[in-house]
Amino acid sequence: TGTATITITADTLYEGDESVILTMGTPTYATLGATTVHTATITDDDAAPAVQWTSASQASVYESGTMTVTAQLSGASAFAVTVPFAVTGTATDGTDYTITASPITIPAGSTTGTATITIINDTLAEGSETVILTMGTPTNAAPGTTTVHTATIMEDDGFNPNANNAVYAIAVQGDGKILIGGGFTTIGGTTRNRIARLNTDGSLDTSFNPNANSGIWSIAVQGDGKILIGGGFTTIGGTTRNRIARLNANGSLDTSFNPNANSNVNAIAVQTDGKILIGGDFTNVGGTARNYIARLNATGGLDTSFNPNADSWVYSIALQADGMILIGGQFTTIGGTARNYIARLNATGGLDTLFDPDADSWVYSIALQADGMILVGGQFTSIGAIPVNCIARLNTDGSVDTSFDPIADSDVYSIAVRADGMILLGGQFTSIDWETRNYIALLNADGSLDTSFNNPVPNGSVLSVALQADGKILVGGAFTNISGTARNYMARFANTEAALQTLTSAEDGSSLTWMRSGTSPEIERVAFEKSDDMSIWTSLGSGTRISEGWQLTGLSLPLNQIFYIRALGYSSDGISTSLMEFVQIFNIGGSLPSVQWTSSGQSSANESGTMTVTAQLSEASGLTVTVPFTVTGTATNGTDYTITASPITIPAGSTTGTATITITNDTAVEVNETVILTMGTPTNVTLGSTTVHTATITDDDGPPTVQFQSASSSGSEAITPAAIAVTLSSASGNTVTVNYATADGTATADSDYTAVSGTLTFNPGDMSKTINVPIINDTAVEGNENFTVTLSSPSNATIGTPATHTYTINDNDSYGSIQLSSATYSVTENIGTVTIIATRSGGSSGAVGISYETSDETAEAGFDYTSASGTLSWADGDSSNKTFTVDIINDTLLEVDETFTVTLSSPTGGASSGSPVSTTVTITDEDVLIMDLVTWYYESILNRLPEPGGAEGWTAEIQRIDALGIDIKEGFIALGKLFFNSAEYINMNTTDDEYITDLYETFLGRTPSQSEVDYWAGELSGGLTRNLLMNYFIFSQEFMQYMTDYFGDTSVRPEYNLVNDLFRGFLSRLPDDGGFNYWLAQMQTAQCNGNAQEIRDLILQMALLFLNSQEYANRNTSNSEYIEDLYNGILRRGAELSGYLFWLEQLNNGTYTRETLLTAFVNSTEFQTRVQQVIDAGCAY
Repeated sequence: TGTATITITADTLYEGDESVILTMGTPTYATLGATTVHTATITDDDAAPAVQWTSASQASVYESGTMTVTAQLSGASAFAVTVPFAVTGTATDGTDYTITASPITIPAGSTTGTATITIINDTLAEGSETVILTMGTPTNAAPGTTTVHTATIMEDDGFNPNANNAVYAIAVQGDGKILIGGGFTTIGGTTRNRIARLNTDGSLDTSFNPNANSGIWSIAVQGDGKILIGGGFTTIGGTTRNRIARLNANGSLDTSFNPNANSNVNAIAVQTDGKILIGGDFTNVGGTARNYIARLNATGGLDTSFNPNADSWVYSIALQADGMILIGGQFTTIGGTARNYIARLNATGGLDTLFDPDADSWVYSIALQADGMILVGGQFTSIGAIPVNCIARLNTDGSVDTSFDPIADSDVYSIAVRADGMILLGGQFTSIDWETRNYIALLNADGSLDTSFNNPVPNGSVLSVALQADGKILVGGAFTNISGTARNYMARFANTEAALQTLTSAEDGSSLTWMRSGTSPEIERVAFEKSDDMSIWTSLGSGTRISEGWQLTGLSLPLNQIFYIRALGYSSDGISTSLMEFVQIFNIGGSLPSVQWTSSGQSSANESGTMTVTAQLSEASGLTVTVPFTVTGTATNGTDYTITASPITIPAGSTTGTATITITNDTAVEVNETVILTMGTPTNVTLGSTTVHTATITDDDGPPTVQFQSASSSGSEAITPAAIAVTLSSASGNTVTVNYATADGTATADSDYTAVSGTLTFNPGDMSKTINVPIINDTAVEGNENFTVTLSSPSNATIGTPATHTYTINDNDSYGSIQLSSATYSVTENIGTVTIIATRSGGSSGAVGISYETSDETAEAGFDYTSASGTLSWADGDSSNKTFTVDIINDTLLEVDETFTVTLSSPTGGASSGSPVSTTVTITDEDVLIMDLVTWYYESILNRLPEPGGAEGWTAEIQRIDALGIDIKEGFIALGKLFFNSAEYINMNTTDDEYITDLYETFLGRTPSQSEVDYWAGELSGGLTRNLLMNYFIFSQEFMQYMTDYFGDTSVRPEYNLVNDLFRGFLSRLPDDGGFNYWLAQMQTAQCNGNAQEIRDLILQMALLFLNSQEYANRNTSNSEYIEDLYNGILRRGAELSGYLFWLEQLNNGTYTRETLLTAFVNSTEFQTRVQQVIDAGCAY
């Protein structure tokens, strides 16, 4: 005897029993006996996996985009798992969303499958709506625990102010109206110069029109409703007001207030005593020297006792509860003492010498947490020598909180803090903690990324963020759409959790307590006021912070008398200040009005129409009353009925409000169902006695039919079991049963499949069940076969159509067919070889083969390509692709496209010829492609054909740089810049719209939309230069893809681009061979050393050499053109308008020289990314 041992590998895969068949071959020194085949069966001991949703709920942050719902198996299965699901909820399929069809299929071996909800953004104010996915009975798996998933579509209530230019500042008034400032001149098509007020729904407040003549950078709302504004303006409503002004609540100018700053005011903060702090780039206020920060008296006069004396701009001011003042900006000294970019001042303006965080670059925003810790955002990469990227949290002593390290990849411009400790960021970043987050992100209190905030995607920087009292998120910036939905420069996101607040008094009237939590905005200080008539308010004093709220003690509030308390909270991002207002009615020791349902129940006459539920006050209130309610019961919202959203609102002076239940008339047989409304805690009143109302929907439907979902289906014999769906015509409130049995057709039971019979049971509410028929996978080539399954003897239902289902078993045993993967191939002449792919499909039984051969068409073997022929072979069971190559000959002739043919023939081993068996290979002459595109540049830019030799000369030049190893696209970038900057083009006197259209047609090969033209025209009118705009196009992803589609992939190693960029950026030309090869060799040496500083030093050396060359001097560049060169040559991109204007101001006022500005760009975080790409590419030799 001798043995072979089968060692079984234990797995967790649910796969059914499996066999290992050992068949004897020809032995040596013996003959074969009778038993030459042995079947060993491996018994599967793994239970079917369970399937469930990965979570019970999720919510969108905007009324657009997608939500993915994932079904997950507890373990992999060898069988495909199908997961049917039913969709209900308050949202309407096709109107509010679309969803991938049920069922979800999880392929064998996988553990997850998904359904995608695509949200339809409408303009209706309809409240947040739900899409509820309820799992049905899965096949090849058992139901898990979480079988219901609720996806909430958050309503953005059509909020779309539609500014025509950037929004830099946002502040919310106590009444919920929204103030915005920036560079815009219209809102929703109506003229509003640089400042506007929006109603709570986003529409323009037409009564408010201050009319500034230049940008607004900061807004602060005072407790008396007046509004402070700062910016670059010099007039308001035609009246001179230099850079800071105060408006009355109606938008008219407060003529008594005229501080008169001599340059921009970037930040405003109002102290508890009414004095006003301002920061900016001014050096004089009211004729008195004040460098970059000053304090005004409440009347607008300069506080002469306050003079911190910063040495450069102040961008942000935040007030601590103890009166200390935090400032951030680009300064490096305060009062002559070193303080890099952030400092803290005493209330008198003196420097807090114990506070010295020491940032390494500018600070744009400062926000305070409830615990006194300090959040800072900017463009820094370290604070106190500790690495922190653009966002950090400081302890109260100024040291870095090292437990907080979100890592933004670019500038943070604005910060807002919620009462629950969550932190909202806006800026120029595109990732947080290496996760994609475009320009806006939400952090948890510990600094980690809140991944449930479903990444809205603005298409431009977010310059300002603010929170409304209800927790909704306001953002302003340079974007024009959010997640593909048009939103010009401002948007609002719904909050997914409640903003909670309560205002209470002590029983003896000695104190007031304002508790705030959830998504409410965090506030820096609080003032309390009292009124007897909601008209005249008397100050009670400022609150003191307590855990999760604010408190005022030492009061003597009246007892047994109705009065009103108003709490005013101030919320700031260090730039602008919002006012949160909360009013509560009191009757200490006495009673307040109560609210209750007018009845405890009602019933509908039938399954249609509406039912109205009324909330009634015991007496009218002077405040608006809201009555929240929860909905339960046996009826399903969205399926059996819809209901108006909670809460019910009862206006001041009224006594009733209603909720309406609209009944959905379905055909489901079900018992009478209930909708139960339970009152929650109302505002400004107490609960009465009847707080639960039961509305009964009376059912009027007959029994359903039971039938197969389809009359026939099919599947490969390798797929088992065959899953055959049986459905009810409508859901039933009763248990439904039906018998089933299989019968032979051309397939034979126990040979081709296993006969089954039994009873299906539909529990109340079930709509679908599955019959599983095991399929036997044999090795015979026998063709397709079928069997039937028939339904009979239903209970609580009748038999519908079809009552019989035919299942076809598709034979998977075949020799297969052989064909080419494509009927055409297209290559450029310089590619070297073309790889031809042959595929085997439809079966892999037996060893097969096929012959191949090339033949001439317009291309000639030996001149244009090398002829090839041979045989391709597949082993038994092999279905992998086979390839062969044909050499392409690169000649120097200018010639049209040429073709040759590759043909498959004479298949062997039983295989058949598939389709296609012939392919045409087209050889494109790269030289012709270059000349054609050069000619197009002449026609598109100069509106003429090339002069004699012009196209040939540029073709030769582009071929030269291609030979140097430079990306061929660089030749067309150089040609485009030369033509657009030529005297010939300039003399055409094109309008901005015509120039933009020329850019699109030349570099992107398409005509722009009107919205695209309008956007870029706005940038040009705002000060962006044409060359900087051109940079956007020549470095855009769309241009790169356009060129790739034309020439194929011509990308090169990053060090080649880096060297070429400096020639283009500073000398405005393509490199000469010697110069390029010299500097490339220097760069590759530094690259091989892997030293980032060595590369930066080399770039500085090269750039300074070019900058100081006679060739550069002959260009006679202006400061504006020099900035264009830096973005072009160093950052390899266009400039955002705000960045360009900022750097231009820096050069013009002497803050930077050209050399120091060059150094700043080379040392920037953005350029370090380019340096790292060079290092990561590895040594080139």
